[in-house]
Amino acid sequence: SIMMLIMAFIYPVAGALYDRFGARRVLATGVIITALGFWINAHLNSLTGFYLSYGILLALGFGLLGTITHSAIIAQWFQGKKKGTALSIALASYGSGIALVPLIQVIINHLGWRGTFQAMAGVELILLPLVLALQRRPPGSSSLDWEPVLALPKIESSSAGFSSYASLNLLNAARTRPFWFIFASYLCVGIFLNVVIINLVAHLSLDLGWSETMAASALSVIGVLGIGGGVFWGILSDRF
Repeated sequence: SIMMLIMAFIYPVAGALYDRFGARRVLATGVIITALGFWINAHLNSLTGFYLSYGILLALGFGLLGTITHSAIIAQWFQGKKKGTALSIALASYGSGIALVPLIQVIINHLGWRGTFQAMAGVELILLPLVLALQRRPPGSSSLDWEPVLALPKIESSSAGFSSYASLNLLNAARTRPFWFIFASYLCVGIFLNVVIINLVAHLSLDLGWSETMAASALSVIGVLGIGGGVFWGILSDRF
């Protein structure tokens, strides 16, 4: 719960850092912070330490690696009709992560929670050279580590259609109804989904007596359905 709250404040910061420094530096920093957070978690012995490391440090890393940065990257790369499909495929990785919860539970059963945190830190470090090597600037960009255009053209007509909002800056976008409709939809999804994710495994294992592996498998169903549903709606967004 602390992590989710902190991430709500980190996302605007991540967006500002992306605008200023570009995707490669933001993603690399997020990978390093996340690896450090996992490694610290593996060596903690107090609840306060977990609040600080898992709730704050990992929230910072996850925020830099989250939907804000990836959405901006895809918007730069896919300027045509397939932007929704590309974004939905990329963000399906979040559903994939939830679907892998049973595997994480199996690893915990064999390595313990400390060993699992150490393994996750190692995986993050493996991702670092991949981010640095594979993160490319989009077509048409001449900078070494591209930066999104900060000075966007101003829209003169207030009656412009929804598609015209693509070139708005943050201040002008916040004055439009579509901006707040998107904000409200993300708020509702975040509240309901995270309430389920935080409590489902504990409810199934502690209250209903399910094994930890079975409870984790039930949670993975949400991830599997999220993959298919996300890609489906992404394709429809491009079509309609």
